[in-house]
Amino acid sequence: MAITADEQVTSRKVNAGISANREWIIKGTSDQGQAMTKLQSVASGNFASLARDTTTVEPIYVDVGASGGVWRGTVGYKVFVRPTPAAPGDSFFNFDTGGGTQHITQSLGTVGSYASGASGAATGYGAINTTYDGGKSNVEGVDIIAPEYRFSETHILPSSTVTLAYRGILFGLSSKVNDASFKGTDRGECLFLNASGQKRGADDWEITFNFSALPNRSNFSVGTIIVSQKLGWEYMWVKYEAKAETGSLVQKPKIVHVERVYEFGDFSTLAIGT
Repeated sequence: MAITADEQVTSRKVNAGISANREWIIKGTSDQGQAMTKLQSVASGNFASLARDTTTVEPIYVDVGASGGVWRGTVGYKVFVRPTPAAPGDSFFNFDTGGGTQHITQSLGTVGSYASGASGAATGYGAINTTYDGGKSNVEGVDIIAPEYRFSETHILPSSTVTLAYRGILFGLSSKVNDASFKGTDRGECLFLNASGQKRGADDWEITFNFSALPNRSNFSVGTIIVSQKLGWEYMWVKYEAKAETGSLVQKPKIVHVERVYEFGDFSTLAIGT
């Protein structure tokens, strides 16, 4: 049995210049996919100066026997807006302030310490998860969610900029931190992760630059020690000493080390502004 599609007399509802709907009755198949294929074959791609947008098929009556079935098909049309291609000099931005993770051994402050017996609880000096094994004490610490600002910028750059030397600059700056203020971050806060790009025709490139930022800190306490400065991507670790207090052995920060683990780089040479 042939599949037929008849446009309904109630079809062609038009909202001039904005949208339109057309309706068909499709007969001769019990298969929805075949009914959809038939609808798409009879519905023109354009109608009333509008572009075809949605096509839907819903059953009115389905018979898996010889008569097939009856389906209502609806096609919607809307204004077609051709996207304007990005041009050299255009840029696009994305960001995410979702926290990263950080392993810490010191708290910001001990809220409370509770113990049984009259001696009370010893002061822990903020050390987290101290353990004792065979007479040796350790500070295990804990993983926490830490503030991290991840952002990316996509720039359309002319081929005259994206030379072999420029790509070498991108490679050289990857995994470096900013040596001056950059995109709202202070020196040492922003890490350039990487760049990825593709050429568009003969005239320009589309390149995405990915960054991650951690805040600088200054004049903060680690136990009884004041740390004058820690730049965002520097690594801080604490050396402890065992101290007997209130009948217990506790871990007290003895030395705080702040280590530079990323090199500085001049992000102005990325050629995307600062």
